Amino acid sequence: MTSVATLASKLRSGPQRIAYIGNSVTAQRDGYRPVLHNLIKKWSSHEHAAVNAGLGGIGSFGSSALLDLFALKREPTVAFIETSLSDSGLNTPAEWVEDSVRSLVESLREIETAVVFLHMPRVDEFRSHAIFTRAIYNEIAAVTRTSCIDVEQRLANSGVILQPSMFTDGIHTTPQGGRLFADTIASAIMESAESPLLAEHNIGLSDPVSGWMRLRTHWADSLPVTAGSPSRGLYRLQLPTLRLTRGSRVEFSTGTSSVVGLVVVVDSEAGVMEVASGSESLTVQLADEWTNRSPRLQVVPFPRTFGAKDTLTVTCSTKDAAPRDAAGRFTQVRATASSLQLCGLVCAESAA
Repeated sequence: MTSVATLASKLRSGPQRIAYIGNSVTAQRDGYRPVLHNLIKKWSSHEHAAVNAGLGGIGSFGSSALLDLFALKREPTVAFIETSLSDSGLNTPAEWVEDSVRSLVESLREIETAVVFLHMPRVDEFRSHAIFTRAIYNEIAAVTRTSCIDVEQRLANSGVILQPSMFTDGIHTTPQGGRLFADTIASAIMESAESPLLAEHNIGLSDPVSGWMRLRTHWADSLPVTAGSPSRGLYRLQLPTLRLTRGSRVEFSTGTSSVVGLVVVVDSEAGVMEVASGSESLTVQLADEWTNRSPRLQVVPFPRTFGAKDTLTVTCSTKDAAPRDAAGRFTQVRATASSLQLCGLVCAESAA
């Protein structure tokens, strides 16, 4: 699994060899790549080496075929893959995209490279096809457990509208556009490193839950009131931040706390979560029409408060989820979710 937080941690740990794998937008001398590299060096305080593997107009298939020559022989430790833009312009036949992209990821993983996809925007006649292509990439990302940074979506979430002044031809950026897109990618990396909610901790069935952090906050209006919990109390959010793989589970002993809900990260890998205590169980469908757009935090309230004698079991289910199709329509068809990121337990306390 490569999350953006994992990549950020690696960048902060020491000098890395960063491969920028992509097509003409990545190859641009005045585009996002050189600006992003300088931002990463400044933020991490390390002199990272850049591997420019940007090759114009060849798509994921061409990048895959030339990966060894332009990237692998340099043994990168971190890699950004920007090929969805070129693929959306039909530079790779649609039936070859999945195998080509998976080949890129798997080849880099063989040498233990941390990999993240970059989705760059376009405003030309192929813009609508870019939505379809990104959906294919997001499905591949879910299967290969690779995170994506969607530049256009992050800009939209910030209220930024794409402007002609950002592009020279609807695809390649002006220096202004390159700086903006580089800033957006760098912000995604920095935010993941600074937020404890998105830190990653892989856990097996028998691993202990450790490294708890506490955050006291008012949940009075944002958390639905459950039976037995104070309607105007203070809630304590305990954050172990665990990522469970499909079919695995973790057990919590609630101790002296009154547990009224869970907080999870809902992202492109989300599916069905099952919570059980004794003979009681709760099945929660986490995937919805927004699942593939950007990660978000979601509070999952319990139907009742669990107390000191209860043991909770949280499972990443093998059941199918149900998000959108490639055209953005909400459907009932999807491959099984591959993991679940659990951020913590919402614990109720009486108001002071």
